[in-house]
Amino acid sequence: MKRKYWWIFGVIQFAGVMATVEAYYLEDGILWLVSLLTLLPGSLASIPIFMIHGYNRWNPFLTVGIVAVSANILLFTTTSSLITRRQKPS
Repeated sequence: MKRKYWWIFGVIQFAGVMATVEAYYLEDGILWLVSLLTLLPGSLASIPIFMIHGYNRWNPFLTVGIVAVSANILLFTTTSSLITRRQKPS
């Protein structure tokens, strides 16, 4: 895939992470929902981890953000490699 798409992906992920951090510091539930929508495919993958999070010292906002970005990177890399493989003539 072109570099342009990687830049767009990076900007969207960065905006989602910044919204997550800001929602944590402001303790704003609406901004946290916006960050979940920005990181949507990965945030769906992070819901089970958020539900079993429990009462430990690690922040659930950051847990969802880290898992969501990791899942999004994995999905985007897989999609990018499949598109690149399909575009190459055999």
